[in-house]
Amino acid sequence: RRVHGHQTRDDYWRHGSVCENYDAIKVPVFLIGGFADGYTDPTFRLGDRLKGPRHVLIGPWDHQWPDSACPGPRIGYLQECLRYLDHYMKGKLNSFNEEPIVRIYQHEPNANELLSGGFTNKPGRWVYLDTPPHVLC
Repeated sequence: RRVHGHQTRDDYWRHGSVCENYDAIKVPVFLIGGFADGYTDPTFRLGDRLKGPRHVLIGPWDHQWPDSACPGPRIGYLQECLRYLDHYMKGKLNSFNEEPIVRIYQHEPNANELLSGGFTNKPGRWVYLDTPPHVLC
């Protein structure tokens, strides 16, 4: 089958979609997204609806790796993945098991940003939550 023959949500798309049965996901999940990414909603939706171990990290980034994306601040993406894998694959106790499950970069209000683009770093701070934000859709 070809994609262009499936312009609506049909069996072609459903077979590989996690939203058909969130409860089927039993493994720990590390969700990483960015506010400048057009695909931010699925990160929040999965974080909200998965019941097993999950961690959600949302930065200011676009659809790129967080260690090279804009706008910043950038993070050590591979180091974050290694901490996650060490904890869940090797059973190592590290800071991953002590942190709240959600880390979100909260932008500071900036009226100048509306008038000019090209920011390499967005001023803000990291906010930590014990539960993912509830998503209505």
